[in-house]
Amino acid sequence: MRTPNRSSSGSTSGRRLPVHTPTPPNDASASAHARSSSTPPASGSGGISAHNTRKSSRFRTIIEPSPASSSASPASSASVRKTIRSPCPTKRSLKSDTSTTQPRSRAAIATDRSCSGSESASTPSKSKITASRRMWAQYARGRRSPGIHARAARPGPAPYTSPVMVSAIIFDDGKGQLAPLTDLRPAFDVRTGAMRTIERLKLHLKLDVRAMYVPRALKALAPDRHAVPVNTVPPSDKPYLLVNGRCPIPLEAIGELEPGQALRDEASGDLIAARVHADAAKKLLDPERDDPELDTTTVHERVLLSRPWHFRTVRDPAIAADMRILARRQSAPLPAHVAVIGDAADVVLDHRATVHPGVILDTTHGPIVISAEVTVRPGAILCGPCAIGPGSTVLDRCLVKPNTAIGPTCKIAGEVGGCVFQGFANKAHDGHLGDSWLGEWVNLGAGTTNSNLLNTYAEVPARATPEGRDERTGEQYLGCVLGDHVKTAICTRIMTGAIVHTGAMLAASAPVSGCVPAFTWGTDAGSRLYRFDKFMDVARSMMGRREQTPSQPYAERLEILHQDETLRRAASPAGKPANPNPRADA
Repeated sequence: MRTPNRSSSGSTSGRRLPVHTPTPPNDASASAHARSSSTPPASGSGGISAHNTRKSSRFRTIIEPSPASSSASPASSASVRKTIRSPCPTKRSLKSDTSTTQPRSRAAIATDRSCSGSESASTPSKSKITASRRMWAQYARGRRSPGIHARAARPGPAPYTSPVMVSAIIFDDGKGQLAPLTDLRPAFDVRTGAMRTIERLKLHLKLDVRAMYVPRALKALAPDRHAVPVNTVPPSDKPYLLVNGRCPIPLEAIGELEPGQALRDEASGDLIAARVHADAAKKLLDPERDDPELDTTTVHERVLLSRPWHFRTVRDPAIAADMRILARRQSAPLPAHVAVIGDAADVVLDHRATVHPGVILDTTHGPIVISAEVTVRPGAILCGPCAIGPGSTVLDRCLVKPNTAIGPTCKIAGEVGGCVFQGFANKAHDGHLGDSWLGEWVNLGAGTTNSNLLNTYAEVPARATPEGRDERTGEQYLGCVLGDHVKTAICTRIMTGAIVHTGAMLAASAPVSGCVPAFTWGTDAGSRLYRFDKFMDVARSMMGRREQTPSQPYAERLEILHQDETLRRAASPAGKPANPNPRADA
């Protein structure tokens, strides 16, 4: 599946999916705006607005596609730009606006502030929160759907109550640098909220997944989790809905695609979704073949994961979308010995769960979901929105803060806030863990603590690969990413924005920071490569405690990752890893 050439007439139809609601035009431009708004949508737009309005401080540009025809040339079908004058209101007009009895939109208020030079004290600065973060925050509150706000009739994700199931193929294109999240699973199997991405997409978009495409290195692992064909397109007379597994939020625009239409990410050109027949699906999913001609709409907000810290970007809206479904489950009666702060109706308790006396459930900021076979020990405090997965244990006096999602069969204790546990991980002792993602079979030693906020309150930088450079994450609160099978010793300190790759064992007294390579054996004596046979002995022992055993494809994949790390270290200067001694940055 090749990235389309932006200059090609077949790759785009001149339509961009607007995000920000245009500011209502003033009297001078009302007639021009009305004429552009009355233009019918382009053919095959599927209900998507055929014009996009971009505003600056003094001008507004309206992009209108010319009516397409079968004989039209690429030049004649290009978008037509119209620029109309849109002067900023004066301070006097601001005063008169505030005295009117009609409510004013958020967009109008924001425009007034930018023109008058004033800014509310509560408005976050650009250094602390990006436009994308504001968009996701609004989505989490149910006020907008990312990338489609200007045309969405309903806020939030697509409704999942439709009785019609859609034949779908979900795919992981393998792009971006998502390791260690995707070392042992496709992108759509990553837990990005209370659910894995594939679970969320299936429920909200009513997908009947008929097949899936994954990178070649993960093909042997897919049958362990899914009972559908892998890397093949089943024959079908009906069109398939192709959905990129790196898109964790079920955009409403995906469900509204018509046959022959597609959504692409504007920045990268990567495919987000498409509704096509089987032959076209084979071309789109085969990286060696040219893409078919499609009516393409671009989404100019980031909706595809491409770095490991993007779990933090989508965490809140993903959990909000999950709670819209999970909170509708029928709940067992709450025991009389459980204290509830807020609305008790926002607690969803499975009848097979055990909640001991002295537990406090705080639903002030969102629902709390406690799944089957969960045990919540005495003195624990759970603050919603949060979800505890099946078979997990919340130990005595544990504090679970909002926006936390614990996968199946985990143990948590101490202070845990804003974290996502993939599953089968242990944090069974005191210590703080905030705004972090933990893979499977992670074990944190007693007292392990991480930092999720810089002392300067600045944006947290992070590095995706050992050889890479620090990148801007757009996050003020970002803890760590711990890959599968990571182990820490007692009182390990993990610095802000640390990325620890698969299989690392950290037992140094110095803090862990930066990007720790896979299979690092780090102690005060230095750092070396973890012997694979010893690593597998530990992995089998831990998995056996949960009555799990590594399958042959799983063990082979781990061995390949170990071999790749061995070759990487051999190719680095002096045969040493890029970050030989995890330590605090200067």
